[in-house]
Amino acid sequence: MELNIDEEQKEIVRISDELSKIHGRNCFRYKGDVVARTVISLLEPHVVGSCSVAGPSVYVEGYPTEFDALVVEKGASPVPRTAAYKKDDVKLLIEIKKHGFYFRKIKGEYEIGKYFQAFRDVGKPFLYLTVRESSTFISATRKILGEDSFFLGVSHGKLTEGEWNRFVVRVSGLL
Repeated sequence: MELNIDEEQKEIVRISDELSKIHGRNCFRYKGDVVARTVISLLEPHVVGSCSVAGPSVYVEGYPTEFDALVVEKGASPVPRTAAYKKDDVKLLIEIKKHGFYFRKIKGEYEIGKYFQAFRDVGKPFLYLTVRESSTFISATRKILGEDSFFLGVSHGKLTEGEWNRFVVRVSGLL
């Protein structure tokens, strides 16, 4: 069943909210993996032409940072025996969060900036997408990343109408 762009956003949020019902100390990676795979599968049809989406848990050769998704040249494959793509094949870096940051609010902006530095060091365009985030960290993240940050909803609150569409349009615009 094909979903329209607004239904895709609701589906991502629905899956994330369902995963929130699973409790336990060791569940965070699993939940993040499911959300990342959902985002990647829904983004892939929007990435047309000479590119495709790789992920989750991928790298750029020469950089130790793990990325949730990369937009790469169509047909590009990881360097043998790794999940790392050649930098020349990478067009866009994407960080995906089920729920954004948990830094202490007083240090939030500093910590967020520090967190994103590893992504910036690669020297490729970078987008940040989170399913839900607190209003405090939405503001701090937007201050740092501007139009390259996307929030599908506020923690325990409303969805941000049209945000998935804005993300898809931004991805397309950077390719």
